[in-house]
Amino acid sequence: MSNLDNFPCSGKNMNYFLGPWILLVIYKKGAIHGFQIKKILEEWLDGLSISFNMTGLYRHLNAFEKRGIVKSKWEFSGKGPARKIYFLTDMGKECLSRWIRTLIFQKKIINSFIEKAESLSGDSKI
Repeated sequence: MSNLDNFPCSGKNMNYFLGPWILLVIYKKGAIHGFQIKKILEEWLDGLSISFNMTGLYRHLNAFEKRGIVKSKWEFSGKGPARKIYFLTDMGKECLSRWIRTLIFQKKIINSFIEKAESLSGDSKI
């Protein structure tokens, strides 16, 4: 039998939907900078063994900004370096709403699959 660790069935390359998570954080918290987004995501995703890095987070934020989903402004405070603060645009709110509807539909598909798969538990082939 071949090693299946690098095959799609391993789940290694599954999408963790970081984009919608980022949009949800910004929606719930309002104007927020990247490091705060990362901290909140780490808290929300704690225990799920999902890793992500700041580079990937900023890649999403930059792509969102180019598409008009988020806007940013620089915050200059007396302490520390300037920070880029992100907030959702109206288009970003609609994008998040669409993500929610899409993921609800995907959840139904996944639940249906799991239901059918569980009915095979007595199948000696699996």
